[in-house]
Parts: sequence; C-alpha cells; structure tokens
Amino acid sequence: MTSIRLAIASDLHFAEPSGSNPSRPATAKAGTAGDPMHALLELVKQDASGTDRQFVADYLICPGDVTNQASAAGFQAGWTQLKSLKDALSAQHLLATTGNHEVHSRASDKDNQIGLSTQSLDPLAVIQQHADYPCTCLTDEQRWVYWGRGYQIVEQPHVLFLIINTSHFHPTTRANEFERGRISDIALQALKQDLATRVRTDKARAFVAVMHHHPIPHQAGTAPEENIEMQNGSQLIQLLESTNVAWLVIHGHKHEGRIISAQGANNPPMVFAAASFGAMLDGVLATQTHQQFYILELDICDQSIEPTAKAHVRAWHWTGTSWDPARKYTHGLPDGCGYQIPPFNIQPVLDSLVAKLAAEERPYLNWEEAVEIQPELGYLLPGKVKFLREMMASKSIKTVWDTEFWYPQEVAK
Repeated sequence: MTSIRLAIASDLHFAEPSGSNPSRPATAKAGTAGDPMHALLELVKQDASGTDRQFVADYLICPGDVTNQASAAGFQAGWTQLKSLKDALSAQHLLATTGNHEVHSRASDKDNQIGLSTQSLDPLAVIQQHADYPCTCLTDEQRWVYWGRGYQIVEQPHVLFLIINTSHFHPTTRANEFERGRISDIALQALKQDLATRVRTDKARAFVAVMHHHPIPHQAGTAPEENIEMQNGSQLIQLLESTNVAWLVIHGHKHEGRIISAQGANNPPMVFAAASFGAMLDGVLATQTHQQFYILELDICDQSIEPTAKAHVRAWHWTGTSWDPARKYTHGLPDGCGYQIPPFNIQPVLDSLVAKLAAEERPYLNWEEAVEIQPELGYLLPGKVKFLREMMASKSIKTVWDTEFWYPQEVAK
C-alpha cells in the first residue's frame, strides 16, 4: 500500500534578535545548546547517514506562528530554517499557513487617531514579500488567491491539501480580532463547490486540511481568549464531513498536542493539534507538555465506497537540549500512537495478542515487538491508549509498566 509522510513543526516563535544574538525560537534561552531547531537539523543530518532513516518525509507542514509578535527578523530566520529542515528531511515541499504571530493583529489606539491615516502600516508586508510563502509549491497567482480569499487548495501526488488562513481578518484595527481565527461565509460557499468537484475526481488519496486556529473546542492552559474556537469552525467541519472522505485537520495555536475525532453524525474529520515547537511555555502548559515535533505516516486508501484512513504517529519531545521519543504522559502526544477510520474494536486485537503471546517461545516481548506482531496497536488514539493498561489487565496480559509511561515496556502471557 502506498503511503505519504508528513513532518509537522508548529508554533516555532522565532523571536526578535537580542543584541548580537541571532533570532532563535523563544524557548532557546541558552543559545545554540538550547535551540530546538539547531538540534533537530543536526539530528536529521546524522540520521541521513544511516541505513534505516527515521527522519524523512514527503512534506513538511507548519500550521503557523513561524515568528513571535510579528518580528520581521524572526520570520526571516524561521522561514529560512524551515526550508533547511525541508531539505534535510528530503521533503518535496514546505506548506504553511498564517498564524496570529505572523501579522500585526493587535493595533494600538494610536493607529486610529485622526490625522495618522497616512502613516505606513502594512501588517502583511513581511510575509507577503516571500515568493515561496505560504507554500513552496504555489505559483505566484495561486499565492495571491490564498491572500485574497483566505484559502488555497494544493493537489499533489496521492494527497490533496487544503490550506486555510484563519488569520485572514487579523490585520485590521478591530481591537479584539486577534482573539480567534475565522473563515468567512463567502469563503465557505466557494470552498464547498470547489471541494465537491475536486474530491469527486479522485478519492484514492489522502485529504489534509491545515490551519492555525482550532476549529473545535480545545481548552488548554493558554490565555482565555485563545480558548475560543474559530468563527465558522463547526461549519467547516460539517463541510469536510459532507465530502464523504476521511479528512485529517492539522492545526497549531494551542501549544498542546491532541488527536481527537471532531463531532459528526457519520464521517467526522480527525483533528490533530500540534504542540508548540519553540514557544516559551509557562503556567499550566509548562507542567503538562513539552515542545514536540512529529512525522505522520498516512496510508493512501481507496475511499470510493466509504471514508477510510490509517495514520501512524512518530512523536519527539524537546528536553531542553535534545529531541527524544515521547514516552511519558508529560512529554505530550505519545510516540507510536495513531488512528484508523473506520475505527476498530480493541477487544479482538487483545485476544489475538494473547494467542500470539502464548505461541511465543520467549517468556515476554518488548512493546515494539508486540506492535510488530499485532500492528493494530500502532493505530491507537491517545485517548484509547490511556485505557490500555486496564484492558490488558482484564485479558490477564502481564506487563512491566511504569506509571509515568504511555505504553508498557514489556508484555507477557
């Protein structure tokens, strides 16, 4: 079966340079040693010299906030580094969408004073001057369509990307516009017709929507206004569901990793909230999660009869000095999780695992070996993984399992 690999780095927050120090992600307070992008590039380059590469992808996805507080120097540095990461991953293209930190979205009262209407104020100048933003695969005409209507469709082999600018209305002087993302009514109408035609022509591919803001409720330890879901988010989810193919929605902004099915009657999209890559976390978030980087492997399924999808997630967390596989609950999304559409029943999977464990000559298997003999275990949503310990106990599967870890270290019959 054909598959594609999507690398995801969201909310890099490259900050304004300080003194002689270059722009780095906001979390990089210790210079190069604490720079997650520098460390990842080095890790990917080392991986490229091996025979069994982990860090390789077909596309690199950035769901917004390349920079921090609309820093021009920060965006230049972050975008350049993302393109270097794309090349290191051997990815074909880099696809991004616009975050609230990319634009001048918090106008001051001074901007509205009488007599200052002629002052220079172009909140999009920094990002629009880059001919390869938001995607390295768009023509100049397609790029300006993205800026004009707030979305663009990118069709590549085996995948259709829908790139939505949920910060489309942020560069205004409306004081509270920054509090949420949105997609306009007129854009939704155009998108409905556009997708109906494109989906109908080819259903044997993956369908991926990328945006910055969350289209469904997502309460996290961020500022209260950042918990508000995007305007028309539920209408967008309903529109994607109506296409009768399985959609993966990727967004950032929340700084907390999550994979969850959206609400829907028949075919709800899967929503992947990417944790922050380089933002400076504080408050509740600092105790709940770390910065993360992901590579998703999506199977290309024939969806001509019903919505069908399978995705396996590799997840790494930033320790402050290195990128390590995410094993503990506090690391964010677990390395080795995933999802499958239609969903499967885990009870028969565990019954099969019991039978296979009984047939093994060895007294136990490590978790990676267990997943190899029972592959469905690599497609469990994080919410389902949290109940795995209890379900295994009910099947009398013996485990060596640290209470802080998502998965057991060993399993036995």
